[in-house]
This record gives sequence, C-alpha cells and structure tokens, in this order.
Amino acid sequence: MQSPDDALLSQLKDIHLPESIGVWPLAPGWWTLALLGLVFLAGITYLLIQYKKRNKYRQQALALLKQLVLTNTSDALAINQLVDVIKRTIKASGNDSAQAALSNTQAFQTLLKQTMNDDEVRLLTESRYQANPNQTLPIETLINRVSHWIKHHKL
Repeated sequence: MQSPDDALLSQLKDIHLPESIGVWPLAPGWWTLALLGLVFLAGITYLLIQYKKRNKYRQQALALLKQLVLTNTSDALAINQLVDVIKRTIKASGNDSAQAALSNTQAFQTLLKQTMNDDEVRLLTESRYQANPNQTLPIETLINRVSHWIKHHKL
C-alpha cells in the first residue's frame, strides 16, 4: 500500500529547463567594446606607421654609414665622409632649426655633443680642414659614435 506522500510524489513531473541563452545577437555593450577595440587597433597602427615614417631617415643614414665602413679609405677621407653622413642626416630630418645649425660651427658642435664627447666632436669638426689631421681616436670608434648619434639624436 502506498502512503499518501508516495502517491503525491508519483504525480510530480520532471522540471523543464529553459532554452539556453545564445551568443547572438550580442548585447549593445559588447558591440561598443568591439568598436572601441577596433578604434584602438587603428590608432596603434597609425602611430606605428607615423613612427616608421619619422625615423626612416635614420635607417637610410645607418645604411649609408655601413657602406662607408665597407669601403677602406684613408682616415682623413673617412672623417670627411662621416661629417657628410651627419649633415645629410640632419638635412633629412626635416627639422629647420637643426638644418640652420649646419652653417654655424658652434651649433653643429652642440648637436654632436648630444651623444659624443669633446674630443670626438673636435676631431669631426676641425680635422676636415687640416691636411694631416691629428687623430687620436681609431676610425672605428668614430664610426661607432656616429652610428650611436644617428640612432639617438634629438633634433
């Protein structure tokens, strides 16, 4: 014989679960987040392209300096070529005040002193006017310093 509780329990039916919630359509918050993400990616891409464009002259100057290293020339000629690479780098930078410094020796020396010491600057600016420059530094050191200047100067 069944107890009244068993009779009531036998009349119960299983619970029907609701349909699962789908991914689509997305809520407006997700659309906003996706749009903000796209704007952020577009902004980062734009900034990277502008950075590459602004520093392209540095890469070209380093390539020119590498060509200079590959050619074995006299030290006096190499010093003149190093100064020419520096001046071409300044002209290619597009900075008008830095370009004006090319005609002023003292301003040109100030630009070089950003990453070079006084002896290196003096050797680069004065020795090109001497028949036999009094060179105390190896040319490789000067090439490395000019390379460092090209990479890190602030014009």
